Amino acid sequence: LIVVGVVLFIYKEEKSGNDQENNLLGLALVGMRLLADGVLGGIEERMRKTTKPNALNIMSSINMFSSLFLLIAVFLSREIFDFYDFVVRHPDVLYKIAASAFVGSFGQICIFLLLAGFGSLPVSIATTTRKFFNVVISALFMGNSLLVRQWVATGRTF
Repeated sequence: LIVVGVVLFIYKEEKSGNDQENNLLGLALVGMRLLADGVLGGIEERMRKTTKPNALNIMSSINMFSSLFLLIAVFLSREIFDFYDFVVRHPDVLYKIAASAFVGSFGQICIFLLLAGFGSLPVSIATTTRKFFNVVISALFMGNSLLVRQWVATGRTF
């Protein structure tokens, strides 16, 4: 049902050739993300029961793996050079990146404390609820309008 909701939400009626290709890539990435989320919940539960790690151990291990994976991807895609050029043109963006990293790490600590203390189901409920409110606040207060189909997809998904 979530995949159907995501497809309804991001579907575009009129597509050029490049949009079609990007849309298929996006759907594939969303599908992989949903699959990984489904698998990760069970792994987290098993790990929590057998090894009893604390929240910061889980967070640091996941972040080290993610950082390594993303560093390789950024170099292979050569996006690191685009990022460097952007930072040279707009050096003030580094402060915004640092602020985002600080706030994000605080939120991540809260999520991993929730995971270590209560398991993956409450984490899924909390993060899904947060995403729902992000969509609603974005639509109602930030001027990002949603089509009726997108409202239906949002309601169906959440």
